[in-house]
Amino acid sequence: MKRVSDNRSNADLAQHVLNADGRVVTWDLTTESGAEMGAMLEQWTDDFESRFGRTPGPGDPLFYSDNRDEPTQMTEGELAASFNEFFDHAVKAGVPIPFMEAWRELGYAIVPQNVHLFSRREVTDFYAAIERFEN
Repeated sequence: MKRVSDNRSNADLAQHVLNADGRVVTWDLTTESGAEMGAMLEQWTDDFESRFGRTPGPGDPLFYSDNRDEPTQMTEGELAASFNEFFDHAVKAGVPIPFMEAWRELGYAIVPQNVHLFSRREVTDFYAAIERFEN
């Protein structure tokens, strides 16, 4: 699949590597956006440790169910409810509703820091969805 651009040399952008376990997304923590991502992941780790009494391991889900004693991947319903809550907070914080609706519909969001990770078709579909929700 042809990507929009190859920006592996730009530290401000998310990068990805394909390894034996699948795709890994990395971010240079010395950049502003990387520091923000690092802070979010640090908060997630603190929350995980508080909830489960241990540090997360490589097999633990990033989005885990709040109503289980062990880290368990959220169900589709839990993911949808969590996204709806996130949606409401994002809109209150000023993120345009059409952007959020496109994200909800397609399951991904295109922002300057990750656009190079998507195909031209995915980018086109995302912006077409925003345009649909604007009208």
